[in-house]
Amino acid sequence: MALPRFCDTHIHLTLKQYRDDLDEVLHRARTAGVGLFITMGLEEPRSGGTWDQALKLALQHDDMKTALAIHPHDASVATEAHYTRFAELYRQHPDTIVAVGEAGLDYHYDFSPREIQQEVFRRHIRLAIELGLPLSVHSREAWEDTLRIMQEEEAHRCGGVFHCYGYGLEEVDHVLDMGFMLGIGGVVTFKKADSTREAVKRAGLQRIILETDGPYLAPIPYRGKRNEPAYIPNIALAIGDVVGANIDTVAQSTTRNAYTLFGLEG
Repeated sequence: MALPRFCDTHIHLTLKQYRDDLDEVLHRARTAGVGLFITMGLEEPRSGGTWDQALKLALQHDDMKTALAIHPHDASVATEAHYTRFAELYRQHPDTIVAVGEAGLDYHYDFSPREIQQEVFRRHIRLAIELGLPLSVHSREAWEDTLRIMQEEEAHRCGGVFHCYGYGLEEVDHVLDMGFMLGIGGVVTFKKADSTREAVKRAGLQRIILETDGPYLAPIPYRGKRNEPAYIPNIALAIGDVVGANIDTVAQSTTRNAYTLFGLEG
């Protein structure tokens, strides 16, 4: 089976921003060459998103997979039942659930107490290791604790991706040393995102996968509007400018990386 041209490895398709025109959103993306979508399933009291919604959507589309977790914003809702249910869902749908994520620490908003975020992050890492799944890490303004916890919990054993990588060169070396990919989205096109571009250059195409994080963080020239997976080529072009590669090379490398990371055939 031939690989798709592009992958959107992190998008929130169950959120309300796509409720009225999801079919059109997916059509535009497929027309743009996006042939794999990983939609995030998060138990989110704030937005109403659930694991069941994401799993149901992914099962309806041959070119869609899902990742499930409790976002750090909502860490306070986590119970032992969540981890048990994740394992049960994965046993039922091992070809559809391809990662644990996004999980991690967010000290920008502190919607959940930091000590609870940390414990929930640890449990997600352990779950990923136990099930042999990659981990999608969310880390915002929390680098030191993120690194410490990942080292203590031996996150290199599961590997995964630093979603929406937002740190600099010093931090990226630790990420790469742990065997993680960088998830690069629209931020790479922003005028003031020099640190992101430097990290991309350091990582190289062999350690990058593409994502939108839609509906958030639309790339230039769509910044401030709803993000869509059809904008993945804009992100790929920006990455190509950074690493000195054409869009075909970026597409081929990042798609192969995604298929390898998430254990997909192609």
